[in-house]
Amino acid sequence: MALSLWMTVLFSLSAVLAQRRPQTGMDDESRFVITGVNRRGDSSDRLTDRDSSGRNRRGGSAGRFADFFRIETEIQRLDNPAGILANGKKCDFTGACDPVVTAFLDLESPLSPWPGSVAASKWKTIFEATDQNSPTIGRSVIRDMCGGSASNVNLRVLVNDADSLSSQDEIGKFSCLFQLDARDVAMDSLSAQWGPSTECTAEAQQGKIRLFARRRAFEIPSTSCRAPSSL
Repeated sequence: MALSLWMTVLFSLSAVLAQRRPQTGMDDESRFVITGVNRRGDSSDRLTDRDSSGRNRRGGSAGRFADFFRIETEIQRLDNPAGILANGKKCDFTGACDPVVTAFLDLESPLSPWPGSVAASKWKTIFEATDQNSPTIGRSVIRDMCGGSASNVNLRVLVNDADSLSSQDEIGKFSCLFQLDARDVAMDSLSAQWGPSTECTAEAQQGKIRLFARRRAFEIPSTSCRAPSSL
C-alpha cells in the first residue's frame, strides 16, 4: 500500500515538471548546431576585397594593371608670394606676375632629366592668368594607357611670365613625380580617389616658388582609350 502511494506521488511530480519545462521547439542536439561564424564574428561566406576572379574591387587585380585605364593629374596651385622669376628678379616692378602654364604627363621617360620625352615647346598651354603671383590653377593633364603599365609618371610643368614688351620669362620648371600601383587604379571615375597633394620639385628657387599637384587613376572602356597622338 505504501509503495503504491509513493509511486503515485512520483508520477504526479514528473507530470508537473514536464509541464513547466520551456518548449523550445528543438531537442538537445539541435540546440548546439555550429553556425558558419568564425571567432571574429564574421560569416564564413563574408565578402572580401576581391571578386571570384581574384580582381581587386577597387580596380585592377593585385600586381596586374587593368588593360585600359586613365591617369589623371591635377595642377592645383602655384605659390610664388614674392612674385619672382627663376633668376630671382621680379616679374614686374609695378604689378604681379602674369603666369602662363604649359604641361605634359610623361609616361615614356618619367625618371629622365628635364624636359623628359617631349620637348617643352610642344606642350599644351593649360592655364593663363594676369596679375597673380600665386594663382589657384585647378587644371588636369591626362594620359590613357591602352595596354601596358606605368609604375612611375611625371607631370612636367613649365611656368612662364607673359610680358607683352618682351619674350616670356621663366618663372619655374617643375617635375611632379608620382608612383602608381595596380591597386591604385579604381574601377571607374566615380570611385577614383585623389591621392594626397604633393609638392613638385622645382629646378630653381626651391622653397620660394612652389607648385602643388595630385593624381588618380581609373579604368576606362577600350573604346574610350586614346593614344598619345590623339590627346
